[in-house]
Amino acid sequence: MSYKRRDILQALAATGALTLVTGCGSDSSPNFSPAGGNFNGSPSGGLSPFPQPELRQLPGGRASTDLITTFATNQVANRSVTTRTYEGKLVGPTLRVSPGTTLQVNLQNRFPATNEFPKTANPNTPHEFNTTNLHTHGLHVSPTGNSDNIFLEIPPQSQFSYSFAIPANHPGGTFFYHPHKHGSAAMQMFSGMAGALILESELDRVPEVAAARDLVYLVSELNVNSSGQVPNFTGDVFPLSNRILMVNGTSRPTLSVQSGEVVRLRLLNATVRTHLGLQLEGHTFGVLALDGITLPALRNESEVSLAVANRADVLIRAQAPGRYALKKMQDDEGGMNDPEEIIGYLEVLPGTLQMALPSALPAPSSLPTISDAEITRRRNLTFERFTGPNPPLPGVDVFTIDQKLHDPNRVDQTITLNSVEEWTITNFSDQMHPFHIHTNPFQLVARDGMALAQPEWHDVSDIPPLMNGMPGSITIRIRFRDFTGRTVLHCHNVMHEDLGMMQTIEIV
Repeated sequence: MSYKRRDILQALAATGALTLVTGCGSDSSPNFSPAGGNFNGSPSGGLSPFPQPELRQLPGGRASTDLITTFATNQVANRSVTTRTYEGKLVGPTLRVSPGTTLQVNLQNRFPATNEFPKTANPNTPHEFNTTNLHTHGLHVSPTGNSDNIFLEIPPQSQFSYSFAIPANHPGGTFFYHPHKHGSAAMQMFSGMAGALILESELDRVPEVAAARDLVYLVSELNVNSSGQVPNFTGDVFPLSNRILMVNGTSRPTLSVQSGEVVRLRLLNATVRTHLGLQLEGHTFGVLALDGITLPALRNESEVSLAVANRADVLIRAQAPGRYALKKMQDDEGGMNDPEEIIGYLEVLPGTLQMALPSALPAPSSLPTISDAEITRRRNLTFERFTGPNPPLPGVDVFTIDQKLHDPNRVDQTITLNSVEEWTITNFSDQMHPFHIHTNPFQLVARDGMALAQPEWHDVSDIPPLMNGMPGSITIRIRFRDFTGRTVLHCHNVMHEDLGMMQTIEIV
């Protein structure tokens, strides 16, 4: 069944879910309560606070908050920038809720009524930069109706009430939200439009974790011209020289700690296209969770590797006093030549703390390992980059899945509810592509045909690139549980997604 934008708008208007914004200049107070516990950036002992997004600690049961999109001018990296934003900031507010909550988000699109680059017959070109929607990345919620439905389009000067019914047995952890309107998602995320979405969990109550300061560390990127504006996106051609990597909407912030203190960082890669291989001078990371899923045991790593949209909850125990750089390491994949870059600092001051790391972590009971015996079907998908006979944009590469560009009126994969499938996803291009599927997490079991010693739960995983003539691949297993309807899988390099590297799946 196909859906046209006019049909969706008419249906939503009939239910009252979509309305025109009136009096857009008036104040709208978001519904939130102050932070509690250690979920803040203000340490004891006179240390300087670390910049944190606004925290909206929302009640259980039913919770409601407003989220406003608007153009705003902010200062970052000694520059004045004017961009599309959530709430006038370069990072969206942090929404913190409990599993079992029905979260209502009243999205008010206050972008101007004009839309650069009107939609054409080809949906896989950048268009309608002031039309938006909302995706709750990583949540296992319904992909239909007024839930996590990325086929919805919220035009400028209108509003829409989303309702996300989060299952009571949903794993708690670090997730996030961002725009997902095909054709404008990259443009809006290049403005920093993203925010953390945190589900409280048993992990939060582990004594050593609960004692640590709990900090969002959301990395996003601006891509601005000399006038401090995001230039109109016309393809996979944004130069790295224009990029500003931000942490919580600021440039290279300093986190002050005492020697022996343990802090919890919720690392979140909310960039459009930048792989983050993170190293902290003089320190290691105690990895607690990946993509919102608690690991079986604390994992000690010298580098945390985050594909676009990956998250990692980590503990850092401060070492000797000094100033240490947190670096994004150089990335030469696919000829990118993305240089090493400092994204923040850890300032360790003298102290007498001797905080401990946890010896055991609680397992997520709702995600047991997928066994061979559970598999009901196997599929193969291919990701490719090539110059086709009729590229969407002249001189711009074409990015395809199974040699097809996205067609919103075509279902590419039909899947039976409660089936358990194994997919091998092969990359025939010289770029890594971060694979993402909505609604259900997957278990990564192999990379380049080699089984992982310990399978990992994710909602995004890089597919290794073509190397020496050999394509890269990942093998994943997925339980399609609880929800039917249309949703998508795609490359989470958001430019590639806007250019057509996306498929529609339907769970029946």
